[in-house]
Amino acid sequence: MGAMVSSGAERIRSAASSSAAVLALQQLSQGADNAGRYAVLRRLGAEEKLTARSAGQQVALAFLAAGLARASELRRRAELLSALVSALEILGGEISRLAGLDEAAARLARSGPRPVRGFFALFGAGLGRLGELEVSELWDAAARSLPLRGDEYEALSSAGRCLGRYGADEQLSALARSAEELAALAGRAREQSESGRRLYAGAGLAAGLLAAIALY
Repeated sequence: MGAMVSSGAERIRSAASSSAAVLALQQLSQGADNAGRYAVLRRLGAEEKLTARSAGQQVALAFLAAGLARASELRRRAELLSALVSALEILGGEISRLAGLDEAAARLARSGPRPVRGFFALFGAGLGRLGELEVSELWDAAARSLPLRGDEYEALSSAGRCLGRYGADEQLSALARSAEELAALAGRAREQSESGRRLYAGAGLAAGLLAAIALY
């Protein structure tokens, strides 16, 4: 599992670097396209330093905005995954006291972690079709309502495969494994939020400097 998390983190870092590189090319290209406009400003009396500074700031701000948006997305993902971890722990407590799945789902839909109340509401509503569908199918159907990536969805889905099929101990073990995987993914998302913000900020400064030099 550690190797999988490490491999996943490396892939996302690579994707973030690639995204930053693409944005750099886009901004530098736009800077070149705007060179004519800056030339007009210079002819109208604008100082070259002021023109170059304006171009550099425009590029740097574009990177800052992109970095903040990416960091915000990862932060929301980490919050959702952490909410799922807490909810699975609560669900485990409900199973330990021999509560039915319908009762546990209703409790979590009503007073569980806010980001996942809708998930448990859907799961609880789906239990009315139990017999027509397996518990795992109803769990997966509710999980698809969440904005999860492949590995995150799989970590959550794995818990549903044991619900209602095995004894309490087996169900609790499955929930604990799922919660552990989701907690690792949440931690990775938080780390990527911070590193991605720094990556875009650094790239923005570099691209802004290049744009300023090109137009100076």
